[in-house]
Parts: sequence; C-alpha cells; structure tokens
Amino acid sequence: MVTLPCIALLTATPAAAQRPEMPFYQSLSWSPDGTRILFCGVLTSWDEGGGYRIYVMNADGSEQAQLSTGGDQEMYPVWSPDGTKIAYASRQNDNIDLFVMNADGSAVTRLTRDAARDSYPTWSPDGSRIAFQSNREGNYDIYVMNADGSKQRRLTRRTRDDLAPAWSPDGSRIVFAADRDSEQGDEVYLINPDGSGLTLLAESGIFPTWSPDGAQIIYGPGRRGEGVLRVINSDGSGEAVLAQGAFYAVWSPDGSRIAAIFNEPDRSTSIAVMNADGSGRKEIAH
Repeated sequence: MVTLPCIALLTATPAAAQRPEMPFYQSLSWSPDGTRILFCGVLTSWDEGGGYRIYVMNADGSEQAQLSTGGDQEMYPVWSPDGTKIAYASRQNDNIDLFVMNADGSAVTRLTRDAARDSYPTWSPDGSRIAFQSNREGNYDIYVMNADGSKQRRLTRRTRDDLAPAWSPDGSRIVFAADRDSEQGDEVYLINPDGSGLTLLAESGIFPTWSPDGAQIIYGPGRRGEGVLRVINSDGSGEAVLAQGAFYAVWSPDGSRIAAIFNEPDRSTSIAVMNADGSGRKEIAH
C-alpha cells in the first residue's frame, strides 16, 4: 500500500525512499459534461526528467493524452465550471505557482508569482474565483483570488497546515483538510469563503470533495491509517465507508458515478469508476 505522507502528496515530488511504483496517480477532475477525466501522475519514471504530468482521458479510460505545459512538475489540474479552462499547479525554476490553460492545453497564463508553493486550485461554481493552498507564511493556509489571479487574500490563519480546498456547488462553503490537532491530525473542516464559520466535519481525512448536489463529501484516509474512502453528509452526519484501498475520489457531474484512485498491492496505483454507492467498480487506468 502507498503510505506517502499527505503533505508530500499535496506539495511536491516525494523523497526517493517514499516513491511508489509506476504508475502513480495523484488527483482527478471530472469534466462538467461528464465525458472526460483529468488526472495527474507519474506514468514513466521519477528520474531522468520524469515527474508529475497532466493527462486527460475519456470517462471510460480510452484516448489518454498528455496536456504538456512546460513545467518540470505539473499537478492538481481542475476543470473550470464551464469546461473551457483548466487551473493547475506547475513547478518552474524550483518554484510552484498556479496557472490556467485552455482545455486543449493552449494559451497558458500564470496566475501567481510567489516564492512560496501555491498549489491545489479549486474553482468557485460561477468560475469567478479560485481557492488554493499556499505556504507563504511558513505553514500551509487556504487562500482565495479572482480567476485572473488578482486580489489574492489569505482565508485561514493557523500555525499548522490547512490543505486541499474544494468549493461547494452552491458557492457558500469551502471544505478542506487540516493538520490542526497535534494528536489526531488530518481533520476535515468547512469554512465560508469570507473566512467565517469554521466547522469541524470529520476527525480524520484528506482530499475532501463534494457531491454535485452539495449534500455529501467524500474524503480519503487521514492518519487513522485505515486505507478507506469515506463519505459523510455535509452536516457531519451519516459517515460511512465507501470503498477500501482508495485515497482520492470525485463524483461525476450527474452524481451517479465516482472516479477514485486506488492503491495496488505492488505499490502502484490505479483509477477506477464505480457507482455512487461504491458498487460496480471498473478499472479504467493502471
């Protein structure tokens, strides 16, 4: 089983001793029309110029293609709500910043220019803003900016890490993972886009994502080390195990399916699509 620390997954290439086998998939984003899936990962080698790259494929796993943008690491791609653009993180000259490109990989535009690591973007549902994580103040906090990169502001202010934001479908809340509890770690919180209304949702979890109707949230295993994917109602009730052996998942736009990244026995990973209740798992990439 892959046991990379969550912060390593979220920010940079893992150390040599922690590197899993190929392929290693890192994140997923389903296109708004439900026909395609974006993902990033390492498909060849960690060395000799290898590293995280952005790919797109049909929802059945066919017609995989790399969206090349020129960075030496390209991570966490996510579709804009209208499907015309992709926001992502890219490491260039040993610095990680946020970029946006057209859905075909053209017209790359840089959004942030900071000496810190800016990564893990998430669009507001109207496409006007982007939330992201950054370690500009030493630890990772959640930031929000306009979709053109202007008016960047810090949303959370803690001495420990806040990570992996995801904007709710109605735009009223942002869910994120946090390392705020020194004993437990990797909690899941909700917060309003203005920084108010901080609420603990789950005591252990990472990579939270919303259902299309905003009623539920999926999250991967935190430091409980159970290696399970869980689902919880957005009011904190009804927590349940959705799938064993997965650490990252996203709903299809119609809410009927879930794409997830699974750990494999050989320390590689695979991408599978399953029904919203966790049944009918079908592998589409390995």
